[in-house]
Amino acid sequence: HASTKLTREFRAITKCISKAEIQEFNCAITDRNVDKLFSYRTFKYVRAKYSRICCDMERFANDADEDMAKYGMGVIYTHTCSQKRFIRPADGYREQVLHKYYYPYHKKLDRIVFSALQKRKKVLLIDCHSFSREIIITKPAGKLPDICIGTDKTFTPQKLTAYSQKYFSSLGYDTAIDTSYCGTMIPNALFHTAVPGFYAIMLEINKCLYADAFRFRKLKKQIFAYLQSLKNCRSAFLCK
Repeated sequence: HASTKLTREFRAITKCISKAEIQEFNCAITDRNVDKLFSYRTFKYVRAKYSRICCDMERFANDADEDMAKYGMGVIYTHTCSQKRFIRPADGYREQVLHKYYYPYHKKLDRIVFSALQKRKKVLLIDCHSFSREIIITKPAGKLPDICIGTDKTFTPQKLTAYSQKYFSSLGYDTAIDTSYCGTMIPNALFHTAVPGFYAIMLEINKCLYADAFRFRKLKKQIFAYLQSLKNCRSAFLCK
């Protein structure tokens, strides 16, 4: 969710709050620079071209399946993190956005994953995000972790979870498993199918860790080393 760009459809719909408030919400909830933090030429990645306030690619298309829909933050956001309504979509808006942005994104992700599975037999998807206290709906008590590791009971091997936590903890970071966020991105085509060779894990980075250029460069090097270690020893981590 690294983009703050607004779709043409979003710009045209009725807003319930000011332009400044829309911009503030957009900046707060965007994973600013996470695409740069995790992007390396040796890995493939998929990112949303538009802001998640227009269409959240990580939500289920059907609100009945999406826990965050009850907060007005399903695949189409209607409320801010403070539960303030900010848009009133017209009839047909949802379907238009899904077909123009959501489904093509997931079709691309599915294609990349299946193509990689055919070539390499084992594929690891790393779901990359950032977070801060003001965007968490259910406010946690106490200090937030530096890095939240999200897992899936089907697609995240325990050895991978343990290694990931040990790696970042050894660097001095405070880590947590499935707190304050849980789960990880699973391609739609694989969601209800345990496909051999596919694995996934989520990394949520506290925004304060890369608030300046020095810390950004340091963290980027550490993440690259983590990714390289997984790639070089994938047989050891990608097993139950």
